[in-house]
Amino acid sequence: MISNFFQMPSFLRLLTGLALLSLLFVVSTVPPGTIDLYGHVIDAKQWWANGSGYVMTSAHLVLGLSAVLMLKRIPCGRALHVFGWLLSGISAFIVAKINDVTPPPVVEHVYPCLIAASAAIFAIYLYLGKRVLAYFRKQ
Repeated sequence: MISNFFQMPSFLRLLTGLALLSLLFVVSTVPPGTIDLYGHVIDAKQWWANGSGYVMTSAHLVLGLSAVLMLKRIPCGRALHVFGWLLSGISAFIVAKINDVTPPPVVEHVYPCLIAASAAIFAIYLYLGKRVLAYFRKQ
């Protein structure tokens, strides 16, 4: 898998690296401490008790799994990456709702557009990029 990482086109390598880094977010919420959600501090016990931790963990595990699949050159990793990206973006709003926290207006209005636009760009790149298609054809 490591050799596949270095054979990836550079932007695909970036997307894969970001997906792997999302797993660090999951790990960072496990130890006791606090999570800052738009200026509202939530302790780790409440984070897990109200389900916020499970929502974020699920979303980021999907994104992390997509990275593993892409490293193994399994084509469905592309669809899972786009889905995981959207799920991770949506999970931020679900967690805010669970914790009765209102995101700042800029986040509330601009962030969904950025998530949707970036997911569309990623999908176009992952399915129409010549170097990406060549990467997934090699076995």
